[in-house]
Amino acid sequence: MPMYTTLKKLLFQIIYRTYLWSSKGNTEFGLSERIVEYPFVVRNLQEDLPSGKKILVVGCAGDVITTILCALNYKTWGLDIKFVPLKYPNFQFLQGDIRHTNFQDGFFDAIVAVSTIEHVGIIDGDRHGDLKAIKEMIRILAKGGVMLITVPYSKEKTVDSFQRVYDDREIKNLLKGFSIEKKFEFYKQDNKGYWMQTSPKNLHSGSDLDSAVALLKLKLLKSSG
Repeated sequence: MPMYTTLKKLLFQIIYRTYLWSSKGNTEFGLSERIVEYPFVVRNLQEDLPSGKKILVVGCAGDVITTILCALNYKTWGLDIKFVPLKYPNFQFLQGDIRHTNFQDGFFDAIVAVSTIEHVGIIDGDRHGDLKAIKEMIRILAKGGVMLITVPYSKEKTVDSFQRVYDDREIKNLLKGFSIEKKFEFYKQDNKGYWMQTSPKNLHSGSDLDSAVALLKLKLLKSSG
């Protein structure tokens, strides 16, 4: 038994030291765009929405903002094409596609989509999947409701097999025709990997394609039909 205990302790030390070694230089944790997206969502919701209101989180799989909103006493729904086996107070999950849902018109007081809209329709070849998603989100958002969206941003739009990267023109096209109040924030990684607020005029093409994010706050002024 003492030998077994010693070997077990040694194995744990090896695993732990391997973990510490492998985490060196790993900038993904804490330095992805989530570090600015989540505070943006929470700050704006708490400014505009008292607890108890109904919120939809689009693309909730693996998104910790879902449980944060539940813990803040918002009645939270999660929607994702993948099944999410999450049971939590104030939370309901619906497996489905944001391009067409069964929610009633104006059902939600707020809708949150963190790094999600850029992926909608990509896998099934729907070129206008993001436009359809926004149209449906507007339909199920209550008059005066708030929508918080984050998308990758650059001065030049791109579309690949994984996502869209938006420029000014594509963001305007995404929101065209809707009666909404718009407020944008832009963040870009500096040369040390930290996310700093910036202006679109400071962004360029090339290396900036994967290192900038646009944070959009939209308020529905009236029904869009």
